[in-house]
Amino acid sequence: MVYPFHYRHWILLTLLALVIRSGAQFAAWHSFGPLAGLESDPDSYRILAETLQKTGTLGVPIPGGGVDPTAFRPPMYPYLLSWMVTNGRLPSLAVAVFHLILGTLTCLLTCDLVRRWITAINRDQRKFALDTRHLRTRLSPCLALFLVAIDPLLLTQSTLVMTETLAAFMAVLVTWLLLGNWKFHWLAAAAVLALGFLTRPVFVIWTVLMLAWQSTQILWGSTPRKRAILAVLSLILIPAFVITLWTQRNIQRLGAPVWATTHGGYTLLLGNNPYYYQYLQSQSIWDTCLWGDAWNAEPFHEEWRARIQTLEAELNLSTPSSLSLSPDRELAQDRIAQSWARETIDAAPSTFLYACCIRVINLWSPMPRLGSQITVASYFLGFYYCLIYASVARAKLRLRWQLLNNAGFASFLLAIALTAVHAVYWSNIRMRAPIMPLLLAVAAIGSSVIVTRSDD
Repeated sequence: MVYPFHYRHWILLTLLALVIRSGAQFAAWHSFGPLAGLESDPDSYRILAETLQKTGTLGVPIPGGGVDPTAFRPPMYPYLLSWMVTNGRLPSLAVAVFHLILGTLTCLLTCDLVRRWITAINRDQRKFALDTRHLRTRLSPCLALFLVAIDPLLLTQSTLVMTETLAAFMAVLVTWLLLGNWKFHWLAAAAVLALGFLTRPVFVIWTVLMLAWQSTQILWGSTPRKRAILAVLSLILIPAFVITLWTQRNIQRLGAPVWATTHGGYTLLLGNNPYYYQYLQSQSIWDTCLWGDAWNAEPFHEEWRARIQTLEAELNLSTPSSLSLSPDRELAQDRIAQSWARETIDAAPSTFLYACCIRVINLWSPMPRLGSQITVASYFLGFYYCLIYASVARAKLRLRWQLLNNAGFASFLLAIALTAVHAVYWSNIRMRAPIMPLLLAVAAIGSSVIVTRSDD
């Protein structure tokens, strides 16, 4: 039984999350501090949403009218944004409210996740238990909500027209569903995982890992066999159905069976090109990961633009706008990016392995660069995230394997999925945003719970 919160507690916690998150939106709206606001559209999601609402096609407008279908970005986020388009424009206020709702729900789900997580640990009846009579333990869900509400990475991403806020919400929702006591919780979790794949492709890797985990439960796990079989079937059929629909759409609109996105080639190239490798070889690992300047990608972008111009000439196309991606051009760009990346990797395999290590370090680094440099604020944020990591380590050391119940193991598998993907593809701190609420949930357990022996 989950130890109870009174409804008044939930009202107060909701107000707390709303105040903090709306404060970030207000600061971004008025350009206070480093928050850029919602007017910029770095990944073209605003344009995709507006075009989808006007034409019913996920694509970008072309000069002279019409629209080019695209699979360059996953469709879920622009689809949701398209419902907020008014008079052909996506108001920044609508995006701010949408992100505020998602962020608040993420805070509340994380709070309830910790409550259920503690109950599941105590239900396990192994070596350790969590003393729910102690105030520190009872306040750990509130601490989790507060940490998610104030997290610098999640706050910053909530002020941008990008997918991190939605992806973080979906990751928490999946994990929260896995701690449910009802019969079909794996069915619901698989459905959210499938929609998560349409938000961030890394969710498909997470799904595969979850499928492998549940397959072992059929033969060797403590989960009832019927429930494990239902979980396996859910993780196969529902994501496969969604991927098939998306692939079929791309066959019809792009003429190719693109099952993920056509952005993968460019993301692979961004982390594996001669200019980035030269940057890695020119300075120490400490400068690269800790206090040195970030990589200046402008020379790479110049050559990439030159290669695209050559491609356009070969395709006998007039020079389009930077957002115009006809199906042939989009697929050809993806092939060129993948080919250039493979050439770079084949020419320097040892540098590729070193770059993989650097990308993993950058993904999990506690020290963010503000702009392209390490600043005084970076050290303060680095200290904060070191405390978070220390709390996560404390939870694992104190609770050991009892921490890895359904929620704990699912969180662990998401960490593996993110690490595996971004060891090869481009990586920075922003890429770990989907797992941050789960990481902060474990940190709240580690920093505030009172652990006792279950036989005390």
